[in-house]
Amino acid sequence: AALKKITIPADKIGPAFDNTTIGANAFTGCIALDSVAIQGNLGAGAIDANAFAKVGTTEPGANHIKHLVFNGNLTGASAIADGTFDESKATLLDILFEGDITVDGAIAASAFEATTGAYSALNKVIFDGDITAAGIGSTAFKGATKLATLTFNGDLTAADAIGENSFMGIGTAANPVNIIFNGDITVAGAIHGTATTKGAFY
Repeated sequence: AALKKITIPADKIGPAFDNTTIGANAFTGCIALDSVAIQGNLGAGAIDANAFAKVGTTEPGANHIKHLVFNGNLTGASAIADGTFDESKATLLDILFEGDITVDGAIAASAFEATTGAYSALNKVIFDGDITAAGIGSTAFKGATKLATLTFNGDLTAADAIGENSFMGIGTAANPVNIIFNGDITVAGAIHGTATTKGAFY
């Protein structure tokens, strides 16, 4: 209950996390946890969807996380699984992705989507690396109404790099979001846009 910070150095995990290296309920009940930094690459299914889950329906779990840092590359499908950080929707302030995203669905559909309600605190999301695949899944960050800054510092070089509805409903009229692209966009459809209601930022 007193654990506040987790840092997993890259030199401790081999070439990549893979196959639910952080398993279901790994940090359930860590009610003081507010900072998570994973410095190595994340392979397929590296973080289970319930790794930071609540205890049952009423007791708190590891749901007070404020700061998330992913220093390595996302190299496998569902490296960050569906709903993994939903429990932190009331406290999560910022997310930093320093590495490249190189595989379709590395950030799974709904990975950061709040199942009920919206993220009430998330203020900043930064992608420093290149996105070279359809790496950000549909509705991955849906409902982050307090998001003020969304930055892409790397290149977008694959169709659907930013997927369908992946940032649906971010910001509000009262809390506008500033979206910054500092890298090159080199492929048609890198920012998803098909039907009227399916654009990446719809």
